[in-house]
Amino acid sequence: MSLGMKYVMKKVEINKDSIENFFIYEDERRKIRTGKVASMKVNFKKEDQLEKHFDSPMVVNLVEDLDIWRIIDGNHRYESIAQKILEDPNFSIFVWLAEYKNLDRDEERRIYSKWNKGTPESATDFLKYHFKKIELADTILRRLPVSIYGGEKTMGIKNFVGSYLVAKKSKFTGSYSAGGEKTFRDINAITMDNIIEMRAWYLDHSEIFGEYYKGNPWYMTTPLAVFFRIWMDNKHISPQKYKTLIKSVFAMRINLWLPTMKASGRDASKLFYFAALDALNNARRTIHWKSDTETYAETMVDSMA
Repeated sequence: MSLGMKYVMKKVEINKDSIENFFIYEDERRKIRTGKVASMKVNFKKEDQLEKHFDSPMVVNLVEDLDIWRIIDGNHRYESIAQKILEDPNFSIFVWLAEYKNLDRDEERRIYSKWNKGTPESATDFLKYHFKKIELADTILRRLPVSIYGGEKTMGIKNFVGSYLVAKKSKFTGSYSAGGEKTFRDINAITMDNIIEMRAWYLDHSEIFGEYYKGNPWYMTTPLAVFFRIWMDNKHISPQKYKTLIKSVFAMRINLWLPTMKASGRDASKLFYFAALDALNNARRTIHWKSDTETYAETMVDSMA
């Protein structure tokens, strides 16, 4: 059988009568996740959103001699509907079916694998496909330590540029998170001045923590965004003094900071940001490190007042 075998999309109503036309292999059925089924049943109460929760089609094989649909993929959706109908015989829902015809059991297994092994398109996949449309694409790759997907000696462009863009906001919000289209738009809006600024940051950062290589902890997502922000906010400090203090507080005390840096997500980034500013302000009382918010210590004092 060719895995390119055609199917048709069909919208059908499932109710207490038509559900009898569906067949599922109970002896080969995957373990039901009760939480997922319960979540689907709760959503059935939202009458105006029923179809939205079943946008992904159930994959079935129409066995014409028996006039039944054998379910290939749709285990939890079938279970949630069946349970709902048992609770409320008047319940019905329209769903989309991806309908094949008259497959044997081996063909059904192969079709199941086809529908479940596809890799969803990531934001970076989208960026890769459209990258040549970016006006300064070649300049970005030439001037910055990045590649589209990242490698042994290059950071992933989304992570590097995204961290810079987060740091440019009026208030530090943590790590960068965006889908494919927004990532493309954000990078496409990068100017030559932005590239020069990112390059300057990298030269200072690499002098302190070494050149980027895969596995260098100082370039993980959390510290990347934080050090971009601290660098931007504190250009009033002379470059040499900045690098000396950053190195003494962080690079020479890596074991202290590593657990915090390994955490990911916006909250982790903000926590590291607060802690970093506190450490820097405490390290040299004559220097005030600017930030867009109260430091972590000041926040804790206020909360205890």
